[in-house]
Amino acid sequence: MPGEFVAIVGPSGAGKSTLLNVIGLLDTATGGTHRLAGVDVRTLREVDRNRARSEQIGFVFQDSHVLLDDSAAVNASLALKIQGLPQPERRRRVGAALGSLGMLHRATERAANLSGGERQRVAIARAMATRPALLLADEPTGALDSENTRRIIDHLLELNRAGVTVLVITHEEEVSRAASRVVRLVDGRLDDGISDAALEPSLSGADTTAPAATAATHGSHDRPARRRLRRFADELLDAVSSHSGRPGRTALLLTAFLLGTGGLVCSLGISQSAAAQVAERLTAASLDEVVVRSGDERTALRSGFYDRRDPASPILAISELEGVREVGYVASVPPSNARLTLLSPLAVKSQPSFLGPVRVADAQYLIAQGAVTSGTTSRALLNNSWSGDVALVGRAAAKDLGVAGSGPGAAVWIGGSPVDVVGTIVDGGRDPLLERAVILSPSVGARLNVEDPHLVVRTEPGFPAPLAEAIPVAASAGNPESVRVETVADLRSLRIGVATDLGTLVAISSWILLALASLSAATAMYLSVQSRAPEIALRRAVGASRLSIWRIFTLEGFVIGTAGALPVARSACAASWWPARHRVGRRRSISPWSRPASGRAPSPASSRRPTRHWSLHDPILQRPSGGEHPEMGARSSGALHRLNRMFDAPPPDPATRLVEDRPLDGVSAVRIRGLFKRFGDKIAVGGIDLDVPAGSFYGLVGPNGAGKTTTLSMATGLLRPDAGQLSILGVDVWPDPLAAKRLVGVLSDGIALFDRLSGEQLVTYHGLLNGMDRETVRARTRDLLELLDLTEAAGKLVVDYSAGMTKKIALATALIHAPRLLVLDEPFESVDPVSAANIRDILHGYVDSGGTVIVSSHAMDLVQRMCDHVAIIAGGRVLAAGTVDEVRAGQDLEDRFVDLVGGRHYSKGPEWLRTS
Repeated sequence: MPGEFVAIVGPSGAGKSTLLNVIGLLDTATGGTHRLAGVDVRTLREVDRNRARSEQIGFVFQDSHVLLDDSAAVNASLALKIQGLPQPERRRRVGAALGSLGMLHRATERAANLSGGERQRVAIARAMATRPALLLADEPTGALDSENTRRIIDHLLELNRAGVTVLVITHEEEVSRAASRVVRLVDGRLDDGISDAALEPSLSGADTTAPAATAATHGSHDRPARRRLRRFADELLDAVSSHSGRPGRTALLLTAFLLGTGGLVCSLGISQSAAAQVAERLTAASLDEVVVRSGDERTALRSGFYDRRDPASPILAISELEGVREVGYVASVPPSNARLTLLSPLAVKSQPSFLGPVRVADAQYLIAQGAVTSGTTSRALLNNSWSGDVALVGRAAAKDLGVAGSGPGAAVWIGGSPVDVVGTIVDGGRDPLLERAVILSPSVGARLNVEDPHLVVRTEPGFPAPLAEAIPVAASAGNPESVRVETVADLRSLRIGVATDLGTLVAISSWILLALASLSAATAMYLSVQSRAPEIALRRAVGASRLSIWRIFTLEGFVIGTAGALPVARSACAASWWPARHRVGRRRSISPWSRPASGRAPSPASSRRPTRHWSLHDPILQRPSGGEHPEMGARSSGALHRLNRMFDAPPPDPATRLVEDRPLDGVSAVRIRGLFKRFGDKIAVGGIDLDVPAGSFYGLVGPNGAGKTTTLSMATGLLRPDAGQLSILGVDVWPDPLAAKRLVGVLSDGIALFDRLSGEQLVTYHGLLNGMDRETVRARTRDLLELLDLTEAAGKLVVDYSAGMTKKIALATALIHAPRLLVLDEPFESVDPVSAANIRDILHGYVDSGGTVIVSSHAMDLVQRMCDHVAIIAGGRVLAAGTVDEVRAGQDLEDRFVDLVGGRHYSKGPEWLRTS
């Protein structure tokens, strides 16, 4: 009913979170009736559902789902920003909500630097700030210590007394005792004699209106246009902040756009330059060059057509024509035919062949091309009268071959025969390829299979056209058709076409480059959207429309596209276009939360901390708990027996043994000395000394933000400390992290699993990663799934597990390789009592077989009943450590904890919570 405080309890996988999602309009029921404020939700349009989630419903999810790059205050104001409230109102509400939860002093701190419990309190403040008519809380105290748990319960009661309907999913008795009604959900149905209809009035609020407190909350008289303008400004600010807060990703995106647009501009410039150079060379060649070929190349070679020493050669007749300066012979030799090497192939068999141009030419060809050679006579030696084999080597070719110089003793080998090197081509003149080529004398060419033999005729300027008519007759008066003459002048008509075709080719290449760069950028943006799907879900959960999400990503694309294109379009001022204060990187806060709502100036540490407006991190709708799960029953004694055997002894095969036996006498399971870690200006761990005895069940307790998770992360090799020493069973963690990690099984709070694998696949994968053989992995996986009551869910994707089932499958991955040490961070959070009892029995059996367990928890009663040793940590320091009896000193552990930690205060909360 409206104004009720209802607690829903039940085993993991019973459907509790799914029910809450349906009630909160995050999911749609397959059947049945669901009314909200007397309205059947099936009749609501999407815009109405968005408005209801934004203004009438407050959500506290199993996980905090805070945006890690934003400050605590910005996170708490997310729903208010979507509502379009003005900045002063946002600041006032968020300040009151954070202050009531003891988080006002952390308002400007980035969420990434908050502990798990502090993040959960920020998430609760996010829900409280909207002053909802219906508050839905899924395990709101799971990550909180006992003091903050009581504080949250008090605030929930205050909200309820103010007229807010509160619906809580919980496994904690303290929370359920505070509720006015408790219902049990098992296998998707209400149990304990309570019918489905009995719960419906509390869901529907049938024929009633929202409480007065809520009406006052949302009774802003802002014009809709003004709210829409504020929302658009926030979206634009979010788009800019998304890039400025992620410098690495932004730099890569900018690089992609710069490559595409810069490549386009450069390619167009190259095409113009290349076309101009081609046209210039064609024009120059057309003035004084003619190429002569015989119609039958093989016959011409045999008949001496190209040999100036042969009386039948037309070279002499062509040379005597008016306007002819030089007539030179040239032919190409394929590298496969030349087999040109520096040394004799008989002496050195495995030497590379020269792959550059190899030509046969006479001295007149080099003269016609204007080539410059070393020495005055080296060029003339190509036409030697004694038919000797000589070669000229281009400057670049000599470097590639390793030819030190020319003269006596200098030679290259052609087809197994030596050829003397008589000179070097220093400048190729009109043919730049000559500097990279080897030029052989015609006598060498006579033994090789040459290609494309022809004569190059250098003429006086303007003579190519008339000579093209005279040369065939002079060369072969009886059969002038057998002589082919080509003039470069004939190609002048192609100059425009060449320029156009070259420009088109380069333009196509540049557009392909631009398309590839755009595709790369689009892929990066797509992956960004995929990775930020949790934040999209969070925004949708607190009332953002699809259009709002689309606008944010469109604006992000526009911002990065503009930033990538402008430097290219305005390259002259690229260096000064982007001011230093706006360069990509962590920027100073652009949010209104640079000071707390109370008006007090922030501390120097917090004022220096950069704050980003938003980033998309939050698996809100990614872990539905739909699907049935069997009742928690008695464990299989066979599975427990096999598991105990797994812990007791290593595998018999040394190849599959995961951990070598180490003597434990006098060796602590974990030894910590001077452990220190700082995040920015905050000291998370301040010089901890701690010894965990081997074979102990060690509890680690402390308030939110005490440094528990940071300490455990450093102890297990997940986080590198700034100072201090760590050893696990005598192995130094950081000098030899792999050896240390083989000894440890870790269940870390907040570390993502491969949730697109099934439960069985995930456990198997972890076993294989630890080097175990498949048969052992298969047997242990089966035992663990049976022991943890996950056999029926083994084939289901982990993403579809409930929070409790996810916790259990994570425990299975930590146990699969039978480690000597288990480190468990909040292993019982979101786990139902029956599953928790099963897990405790497993852990006690593990300790009894010689293992060591370190468990971090906020449940003091659980720790003192389960553990034999305990350490209390606060402010990054150990306040007390020893056996449970030594630490509690005759008191209850919770009372002793409060005495040591302090900070207990009583508050009735802000005035607006007590106004009905």
